[in-house]
Amino acid sequence: RPANSASTVLAMLLGPVGLLIVLAAHVTLAIHHQPSKTPRWASDVPYADSQHLYTRISVERGRFKVLHNAWWHAHRWYSVLQPHQAAVKLAMDDGMTTNHELTRLPIADLPALVSTSRLAFLPGNTLLVDNPFQTHADHLGHWGELMVPLFSVLKDGRWQGMTSQGGVQRVDRIVIPSLNRDFSSWFNASLHLALWPDQDGKLPELICYADLYYYDKLAWLVFENLLVIEDRYSSPENNRGFASGDHGDLWRYDNCQRYVSFNHTVRFSDPSHGQEYRRLAWALEGLGEPTPWQPGQAPAALPHTITLMLHGGDMPGLENCDDLLEALRAVAAENGMVVQVANLTNAMPFASHAALMAQTGVLVARHTALLASSVLLPPGAMILELLPYKWEWAKISMLYYNITQSIGDLHHFAWRPQHYRFAKFKNSSDLRYHTWTPDECHAYECLNRIRQAGLIVDIPAVTNLLRDKLPQVLQGVPVDRIREPWPLAS
Repeated sequence: RPANSASTVLAMLLGPVGLLIVLAAHVTLAIHHQPSKTPRWASDVPYADSQHLYTRISVERGRFKVLHNAWWHAHRWYSVLQPHQAAVKLAMDDGMTTNHELTRLPIADLPALVSTSRLAFLPGNTLLVDNPFQTHADHLGHWGELMVPLFSVLKDGRWQGMTSQGGVQRVDRIVIPSLNRDFSSWFNASLHLALWPDQDGKLPELICYADLYYYDKLAWLVFENLLVIEDRYSSPENNRGFASGDHGDLWRYDNCQRYVSFNHTVRFSDPSHGQEYRRLAWALEGLGEPTPWQPGQAPAALPHTITLMLHGGDMPGLENCDDLLEALRAVAAENGMVVQVANLTNAMPFASHAALMAQTGVLVARHTALLASSVLLPPGAMILELLPYKWEWAKISMLYYNITQSIGDLHHFAWRPQHYRFAKFKNSSDLRYHTWTPDECHAYECLNRIRQAGLIVDIPAVTNLLRDKLPQVLQGVPVDRIREPWPLAS
């Protein structure tokens, strides 16, 4: 009821409506004077005195960075700098992630800021996970761009020496500031695997978009150590990635390739890391132990199955799929193999992806996100990637090739048409793009038309490639002996 006599008189004069107004005013005042509540995943106890909360950075170029005392406020990251650093270019200016910028904040009197602000602290080590393309959050390939190097970074452990504590360290929590918790099965499993070297199969605390959204907008979060995996979209040579304010209309009109590092290759940093990743994935899904392959010897345990993998979603497909299937059966018969057709989607369980890869000796598929699962193929297996006509953007066509080749025991070949007769455009008006070069076809309007075109496979060319390479694969010829140059878009 109203707390004083004046409120009581006012409520009596105005009736029920007045009573509601008075009650609302008291509730508002109570909330206003309520101290900011620290979320369960943070602490209100500082891990260092205020003089030591300035932001610093440690970097291993091309792989990862560790931000010490990274500040978060109202969905933005800040580097709190000392005044003399305001006009000096620092390593932390090289960008953070594709979707998050690190804003400079020079502070002359940091103790005063700390004493007069609402702060919560996240001690220890936090891993920042940010999908390179928020608009394609279910794209397995773009998640692979992050998970593959993350596995290697955690496996070799060099980041641990760059933390403020030093010595042997673990990831205490993961922050995913751009997505909520409704992750796909594939993402959950791949994150689980990527952190296996650090967590022994257990995931730490997850802090997602909703957790940060409902955090007090007037308060700050301070992260003691923030581990960020470098990607090719926020590299030093391109400064701030897509998050910068000068990129224009990112996809529709702007040549956003300038924000991509052509020199940054997505891969496992050591072949043993890729082989360990596959072993853990098979164990996670109860598929047994992959049989190692010794180059120069026939891979005895390689399944004698050619899998034609089709995308079960609304992706454009193979226009002459039946003709390709007939050709695959002919090649399979010549080599004592059988053919199976499999339909997968991005949303299918990770277990389905892993089981299909484990029983495949030769994988044939159009370039789609599904090829992110090719890292799970058994040692000595072969991939034949069918590239759409002129599909290229900042070497994106080589994504899966670069990953499989870093494992060391997978053969990866590709065929790409060099004439537009092998493309079935969705609309006749799209045909106007068939003469554009990859340098000209760099924005959404053109790229999407190329992506949506159906692929007509050159059956004689693909058959000849298989007849040349498959016998050598089955004989165990080393990967580098029969590797072919990547076919470029003309």
